[in-house]
Amino acid sequence: MLDENDQKLLQLLTINARTPVSTLAKKLNIARTTAQARLDRLEHRGIIKGYTVKLGMKEERFSVRATTLLKLAPQTTDSLVSKLQNYIEISSAVILSGRYDVKIEILVPSISQLDTTLRMIGDLEGVEEIETLIHLS
Repeated sequence: MLDENDQKLLQLLTINARTPVSTLAKKLNIARTTAQARLDRLEHRGIIKGYTVKLGMKEERFSVRATTLLKLAPQTTDSLVSKLQNYIEISSAVILSGRYDVKIEILVPSISQLDTTLRMIGDLEGVEEIETLIHLS
């Protein structure tokens, strides 16, 4: 369970993940070491899984985005999602109910890189079907 300071800490990091620990501590009115301990605990518990960069609009125009739907062999979903989350090209992987088992979001610099990424995913054991939707805007 998250207390009020943990929730505020997560809110501040959502706004700017690069905020220095000393600044976070001041905004929460707690000691810097306490703020660091809270961050460490949230990371250890898996509540914070990482820190990310948000690209500006100019950079996004040069990127290829795609949503890919995967149908997987039975009993392979959890292990495949774990593998997929390690690909730097994949920004998210979500388990679904319905015709497809997993939805992934892919961000790459070019169509050829998208093709390479899709081939690597298609070669994973347990992937039975792939449908890719390239974002046009």
